[in-house]
Amino acid sequence: MADELIDVSPDWARRAYVDDAKYKAMYEVSIKDPARFWGEHGKRVDWIKPFTKVKNTSYDPHNVSIKWFEDGTLNACFNCVDRHVDAGRGNQVAIHRLTVPEHNPTQRPTAARSRPPERRAESAGVQAAAEINPVVIPLLQEVGLELGSKTPRTATPQLIQRASRVVTFGCLDRCPIGAKEKAEDWPIPGATEKSMEELRAIRDELRHRVADLASRLVAR
Repeated sequence: MADELIDVSPDWARRAYVDDAKYKAMYEVSIKDPARFWGEHGKRVDWIKPFTKVKNTSYDPHNVSIKWFEDGTLNACFNCVDRHVDAGRGNQVAIHRLTVPEHNPTQRPTAARSRPPERRAESAGVQAAAEINPVVIPLLQEVGLELGSKTPRTATPQLIQRASRVVTFGCLDRCPIGAKEKAEDWPIPGATEKSMEELRAIRDELRHRVADLASRLVAR
């Protein structure tokens, strides 16, 4: 099949983010000072945990390592979809598929941005501690979760009432009224006298179970 060159219309050219001159200038900066260039452009997306390191590379034949934004945490789906929904553009076309169905060559399939129903997880205990176990904080930071000013709180009937699902850890018999009908009990061991590796394994098991629960709730 022969190559086909399609000219850009003047209207599209006017709306382009860069023209040829600007592209060449940006490319030159990216080559001369990549850390500064990508440090600036890295701020164009939303970060769960903002980066402080931009470029960390080694091309030593015995120690090849290429890391960008290594201490930052982001969510690709949020940046591609959710933040545009939040900005009020949820009904705008997000994707034009270039191929068209054979049965209807005049149809151009598109997809609008959308999101599943909003879900929020809340944590509470039948007997709240005075403070969050300090061992937990760095374990959560390792996976991009910041507790901020959060403090332990007690599970209340009101909290149970507005919940779609209640997850317990062997304490269902002590939960407020209404929990039993919504509950599933997870056999997660306590953190007492556990090593850091054991605690990481517990954390990762919880993340897996939470992801599974979220997918089941969306499918309902």
